[in-house]
Amino acid sequence: MKKIISIELSDDQCEKLIASIYMAGWITTAHLEDDESGPFNDLEQTILEQFTRQGLTEHTVLNEATGGYSFTEKASEEFDKILEEYDDVTFWEELSTRLAERDVNLMKLSGSEKAEKIMLLADKYDLELEKNGLKNVFIKNK
Repeated sequence: MKKIISIELSDDQCEKLIASIYMAGWITTAHLEDDESGPFNDLEQTILEQFTRQGLTEHTVLNEATGGYSFTEKASEEFDKILEEYDDVTFWEELSTRLAERDVNLMKLSGSEKAEKIMLLADKYDLELEKNGLKNVFIKNK
């Protein structure tokens, strides 16, 4: 059974919704081949179509050739900046945590000791990475 939902959104809420749709699409398709569509493509197309029909075309555009909708170049650039900031923060957090987990897994520790040691080492690695970036990170050749 198909449910139809109608909601009223302020201009600010429209901005946030379209940004959220862009980011959800990016997260769910970044790892796919270029010709694959993600699990949220139908939802994205429905929302972009509604935005375009309502004249909210600052962020959306109809591709006449395919009949599909996409984000404007300006919107993509704006939303990509947000994703780049997220990627940057996530990279450094993941790096310090994964290095700590790697090192702690070599030690013979119990569960609670292990978790505590991971946090301590991750904090230590955070400080090092904040100070020096990747300058002191090396891969050993065997």
